[in-house]
Amino acid sequence: MEPEDTSLINRESAITGLSLVLDPCKMLSLMQNCFPDASIQSVSKIYIRYKPATNCLVKYLVDDLSGSRQWYAKAFTINDRDKLLRIEAEGKTRQLAPIVIIDKLLVLYPFPLDGKLKLLTRLVDHSALQQLFTRVLYPNTMTNRSIASIEVLQYKPERRFVARLIMNSGESVVLKAYTQQRYQLANLSRRRKLNSDYLLDVVGRSSKHRLLVHRWIDGQNLTLYYHSNELNPAPFRECGRYLADFHQHSKRKKVVEKTTTDFIYGIDQCVSGLINLIPDIEKQLVTIRSQLHAALTTLKSERSVIHGDFYAKQVLITTSGIRLIDLDDVCYWFSGYDLGLFIAHLERDHLLGTLSSEQSQTYQSALLAGYRQLRALRQSDVELFSAIGLLQLSHHPFRNAVCSWKSKIYQLVKRCAEHLSTYQLLINLPDAEQSLPRVSELLDPPCATQLLRDNLGHFSNQDTLVNIDVVRHKPGKRMLIEYTFKQPDGEQHAILGKVRLKRFDKHTWNVNHALYQDQFGENNSDRIMVPSPLGYAKSHHIWFQKKVTGTICFDDFCHDGEIAERIAQTLYKLHSSNVTTERTHSHQDEIELLEKYLNQAATRLPDNSDDILDVLSHCKRQINQLEALKSPTTIHRDFYHDQVLIDNDHVYLLDLDLLCNGDPALDIGNFIAHIEEQCLRQFDEPDYAQLKIERFIQRYQELAGCDLRSRIETFTTLSWARHIFISHRIPQRNPWTERIIQQCKQRIC
Repeated sequence: MEPEDTSLINRESAITGLSLVLDPCKMLSLMQNCFPDASIQSVSKIYIRYKPATNCLVKYLVDDLSGSRQWYAKAFTINDRDKLLRIEAEGKTRQLAPIVIIDKLLVLYPFPLDGKLKLLTRLVDHSALQQLFTRVLYPNTMTNRSIASIEVLQYKPERRFVARLIMNSGESVVLKAYTQQRYQLANLSRRRKLNSDYLLDVVGRSSKHRLLVHRWIDGQNLTLYYHSNELNPAPFRECGRYLADFHQHSKRKKVVEKTTTDFIYGIDQCVSGLINLIPDIEKQLVTIRSQLHAALTTLKSERSVIHGDFYAKQVLITTSGIRLIDLDDVCYWFSGYDLGLFIAHLERDHLLGTLSSEQSQTYQSALLAGYRQLRALRQSDVELFSAIGLLQLSHHPFRNAVCSWKSKIYQLVKRCAEHLSTYQLLINLPDAEQSLPRVSELLDPPCATQLLRDNLGHFSNQDTLVNIDVVRHKPGKRMLIEYTFKQPDGEQHAILGKVRLKRFDKHTWNVNHALYQDQFGENNSDRIMVPSPLGYAKSHHIWFQKKVTGTICFDDFCHDGEIAERIAQTLYKLHSSNVTTERTHSHQDEIELLEKYLNQAATRLPDNSDDILDVLSHCKRQINQLEALKSPTTIHRDFYHDQVLIDNDHVYLLDLDLLCNGDPALDIGNFIAHIEEQCLRQFDEPDYAQLKIERFIQRYQELAGCDLRSRIETFTTLSWARHIFISHRIPQRNPWTERIIQQCKQRIC
C-alpha cells in the first residue's frame, strides 16, 4: 500500500473498511478466507472510485490457478448498515451472492456479481446470454445469431460492461450494458449520422435491460502508435480532419446541450475530489478553479455537436478511414473541448510514462494541423480545454492505482496550470496567432523548454523553466518574451526572446551577433556592450539574448554629467563600429515618416491642425537644407534613454532592430528630444537637463572630431515634432499634447 493511501485512510473516519479495500495484502487474506477452495494467489488494485465520507469501490485483478478475473469490493459508512443487511438477506436466497462483512461495512463482489448491473450474471452465462441476445436483436439484422464466444472488453463496476460477441459465422458484434442514466445518454446517440452514414450500425437494444448491440468495426486502435518505434503523425492528422468534419456536419437533433453552469459544477466537483485526496494542493486548485470559472463564463467561441469523451482509445483506423467506437457522451458544447481532452490524454500518458515527450508533441501537432485543414481553430481554446481536460484527468493516477499517485497528480495539476497560463497569455495577444500559428509553443513551458534546449547550445538540462511573461507586444508586429529559469542551487536567471510575428528577423540577429563579436562583448575593457545573443529558432520567428540587469539611464543622465559623457561614448562607439548593414535611412525617408505621422495627428486634432502642419512645413525646409552625407554611418535609429541600461560601470545598448546606415545626428537629436520631452512631463520643464545635454553633445563631438550642432538641432526638432503624434496616440500622454505643440512652435521660431 502506498504511503499516500495511509494518509488518506487516516483522514477518512467515516468509511470503516477503507483501510481494508486499499490494502491488497489484507484483501488477499480476506478473499482466501472467504473462498478457501478458490486457490487465490494474488490480488492487485486496478481501479478505485472514492466518494469522501460516502463509499469507496475498488476493483481488483484476482489471480488463481485457473487464471485472472476481476472482482470488486465496496466499503460503506455506518449510515449504510441497513442497506448491507438487506444485501446480506437477499444473498441467502441465491446460489451466487456477494459477501457482506457487516463489522467492516464492506461488500465483496466476485465477478460476475455487480451491485447495479444485475444483468451481468446472465451475460456471462452462455445459455442465458444466447436467449437474451436473440430477443434484443432487431428483425432481419443478422442471419446467424448463434454465439460462439464472448470477450470482455471493458468493465467498470456499477457503471458499464462492454463485450465482443463472436458468432459461429465469424461475424462479431459489440454488446454494451449500462446503468439507467448512462443508457439514456447512449440511447440518444445510437442513431447518429455523419454525412448521411450511421456512425454505429446498431442491430439491437433493450431499454428494459439497458442494452445496446452494434456491429463490430474492424480496425486498429489509434493507441497502437503509442508503442511504435517510429513516429507516424499521419493517422493523428487524419484523426484531426475527421474530428473537424464531425464538428462541422453533425446535426444537433436529439443531442444533450451542456450548459456553462452544469460544466462549472462538474469542475467544482473535480476540484473538491482532488482536495480530498491531497489537501496540500488546495490553494493551487482554488486558484485554477477561479481562473476556469472566469474563462468559461466569458468564452464566446464556436459550439457544435462534439464527441464529448474524445481520446485515442475512442478512434479506430480502418481501411475506409477513421471510425469512432463510443458515442455515449455526444453533446452540444464548445468544439475545442474534444481537442483539449485528446491532448490532455496524450500529456497524461506522457507523464505516466506511456508516451515519450517527442511522441506527445508530434501527435498533438498532427491532430491540430489536420483539424485546421478543414476548420478554423483558436489556439487559446486548445490551451483552455487542455487545461480543463488535465484537471478532469488529474485523479486518474489514484483511480487507476498508479504507484506514487500523489506525485503524479501534482504533475498533472502543474501541467494544467501551465496550459491555463498559456491561455491567459494568448487571449491578450489576439492577433499573434494569425501571424505566427506556432506562437503558443513559445508560451507553453514544456514546448518552450524543448525549443531552448534544441537551439541554445549552452542551455543546461538542470535549469527549470519557472515562468513565461510577455513583456511587450506590438499587435501584428513583434513581441518580447521573458523566460525565467531556476538553477539547482535556487538562483534564478532570465532569457529574453525577441519575436517578429510575420517573419524571422534575421537582420537584427546578425547585427547583434556581429556587434557582440566586434568589441561589444562582455570582455571588452570599456564595459560598453550589447546583451549576449544566445541563439535563434527561425521556425518560431524568435531569437534569444541574455537578460541584463541595470536601470534606465534617464534619472542618472539628468543628474550626473559623467553619465551623460558615458552615453555619448556609447553612441559614438556604435557609430564607429565595423558592423555593416544593407539597410539605409535617408533624410527623405525620415521626413516621409514624419509627414505620415503629423498628417494623422492633424486629422485627429482639428483644433490644432494648422499649427501641426506649420511645424511639418518647417521641418521639411530644415531637412532639405542639410547637406547630403558623404559616407553614412551605422546608426541605431531609435536611440533614446530607454535603450540604455546602466549597471555601475557597465553600459548596455538595447533594441537594435532598426540599425541601419544613416545620419549620426539623427540618433543624437532623437536622444535629446526624448530627454527634454520626459523632463517636460516629469519636471514640467523641458530644459531641466540642459547642462547634461550640453556635456553629452560636447563629448560626442570631441570623439567624432567634427561640429554637428546644426544637424543635431534639425533632428532634435524633427523628433519633438514626432512627439505630437506620440503624445496623442498614448492616452496617458494626451494632457501634454498641447504643450508639445507649443514647444515645437518655439523651436521653429
